[in-house]
Amino acid sequence: MAEVASLLTTKRADAAAELAAKEAEYKIVQEEQRQKEKIKALEEEHKKQMAIQTSELERLRAEKDVEAARARLEAYNNELLQLGDASHTCTNGSL
Repeated sequence: MAEVASLLTTKRADAAAELAAKEAEYKIVQEEQRQKEKIKALEEEHKKQMAIQTSELERLRAEKDVEAARARLEAYNNELLQLGDASHTCTNGSL
C-alpha cells in the first residue's frame, strides 16, 4: 500500500510539474499573440501613413507641374506684351 501511495505521489508530482509547464507555455503563447496583434496594428498604421505620404507627394508633384506651366505661360504672355509694345512703337514711327 505504501508502494502504491509512493507511486501515486510521484505521478501527482509529475502531473503538477507538467501542468505548471503547460500553464507557463500557455501564458507565453498568449503574450506572443498579443505582440503579433500589436505588430499587425503598427504595420497597418505604417501602411496607412505611407499611403497618405505617397498621396501628398503626388499632390506636390502635380502642384509643381502646374506652377511650372503657369510660369511658362506668364513668360510667353510677357514676351507677347513686349512684342506688342515694340510693334505699337514701330507703327507710331518712334522707331
